[in-house]
Amino acid sequence: MQHYGAPTRLLDFSYSIYVATYFALEKTTEDCLVWAIDGRWVVEKTKEKYDSPDIKQILHDPITEELEQKFGKVLFEDPKPFVLTINPFKLNERLTIQKGVFMCTGDVTKSFEDNLKSFDGYKQRVKKFLIPKRLRLEFLQRLYDINITHATLFPGLAGFARSLSILPPTLLMEGPLLNLATKTILK
Repeated sequence: MQHYGAPTRLLDFSYSIYVATYFALEKTTEDCLVWAIDGRWVVEKTKEKYDSPDIKQILHDPITEELEQKFGKVLFEDPKPFVLTINPFKLNERLTIQKGVFMCTGDVTKSFEDNLKSFDGYKQRVKKFLIPKRLRLEFLQRLYDINITHATLFPGLAGFARSLSILPPTLLMEGPLLNLATKTILK
């Protein structure tokens, strides 16, 4: 829903460092960060901190109407700082391709990071990698070379069209494929 402008407490994450890096770089014109969070640690700490049958059921069971009500109770009636890793029972094509996962904060009055910091071990289990803006095009080129593009992450005409605007055509023309083709022709 977030992609369509709806407010949500779910944050998009990916199990793929390459996909995460692509999304961090896609629209930015500034330095950016790629976060690496130990997902098992998040689940473990949520269970440990909130020894509640509702939390445990939310972490393990497929979403049902009953579970949605429990989820609402946990999130709205007694908000506490924590982070849940959530995926729908049925993954759609986009989530599958992007190796997507959602993270949900327990207390919306606190930042995502403050919710994570409520767990012991934050400094050891959460890493942030700075990508300076001067390296943006180089990183996007490298991701392009391994087929991480808007076209592959969003199948269809809209994804393909958007992918054309990410890397300038001059950068694409200077890529390894053109160099290889030029060397082959010259030989």
